[in-house]
Amino acid sequence: MFNLFKKKDSSPIHEDERIAYLQEKEIDNYVISYISQLLNGLKIDIMSLYNGRILDLMSQNKLIGWCWQTAETASIFFDDNDYVERGYLFLDPHRQEYFHSWIAFTFNNNQYIFDPCLNIICERYDFFRIFQVKTVSRIKTKVIKNSLKSRIDYNSEKNTDYEILIPGTEDINGPFFRGTRKYDININKKKILNLHALFYDRNY
Repeated sequence: MFNLFKKKDSSPIHEDERIAYLQEKEIDNYVISYISQLLNGLKIDIMSLYNGRILDLMSQNKLIGWCWQTAETASIFFDDNDYVERGYLFLDPHRQEYFHSWIAFTFNNNQYIFDPCLNIICERYDFFRIFQVKTVSRIKTKVIKNSLKSRIDYNSEKNTDYEILIPGTEDINGPFFRGTRKYDININKKKILNLHALFYDRNY
């Protein structure tokens, strides 16, 4: 892998180079396995055009433009003390900063970023360094989970299915930001086993 900040010429570092650098940077397989296990019960359907498991859609670059719904939905399966972060990425000197969302999580006392829309799993330090991130808000995943739980009978001890529609708001610090998502949820003994999410609109 070439050193992104030691290019032989003085040309600007462009969007595709920044993204490729983080996609190609080696990450411990234990981290990949951890995320894969966490998100095993999550499937996503995008306007009935694409559907499947989140990591499959991520690898196919089908989640680009759906960062708000994707990050919030995936965060439901992460630890209560992880975060959904929203802010601006510097991608290219010839375009405006990119308003975006991702998940910040801790694994084995190390901090990582899970960005399914840009197909990136990397160390937090690298993500912030490469994209010169300006964070606008950080929402604990516990807040998002509690907002979801308030809409269903989460305390049921039975195996129960729910169908709920959640419209996003313009509150940058709120649990569900912009766009609309429909969730088909299977819960057993106070635990979400499976979640099928349908995304209706991007609403940038």
